[in-house]
Amino acid sequence: MAPTGSRQSTFRVTLSVDGVDWGVWEKKSGAKTSGNTQTLKPGGMAPQVSLGGTPTTDTITLTRNYDRIRDHQNVGQLLAGVGRAVCVVKQQPLDADGNAYGSPIVYNGTLDAVAPPDVDSSSDNSAEISVDITVNGNPAA
Repeated sequence: MAPTGSRQSTFRVTLSVDGVDWGVWEKKSGAKTSGNTQTLKPGGMAPQVSLGGTPTTDTITLTRNYDRIRDHQNVGQLLAGVGRAVCVVKQQPLDADGNAYGSPIVYNGTLDAVAPPDVDSSSDNSAEISVDITVNGNPAA
């Protein structure tokens, strides 16, 4: 039987901005969903009670190598959309053969920041572009 666990590299993360497909991204961070749970101590030495809370999802950061042909001719559209462009991020699990497995986790939000590559004339590191997306509501799976 094939292993069913996952590595970080066994996902496909894609981005669309205002309906334009920005393809696959190499790294995704953030997107932690938490409940902002409140607690109450009812007095009389009774144990604390959880009141629950409103769920929120942290900002998502996507990063990938900056391809001068794929990205440079379109980066202006991303920069112009900061603070208003509608984004959809999909995180799709992949099986051992790279095929989609199950349904993706879908995040909807607004483009919050765009960071073109850093520049260092003495470095051979990958030039990366990153975007931040502020998430609306909860992700769907």
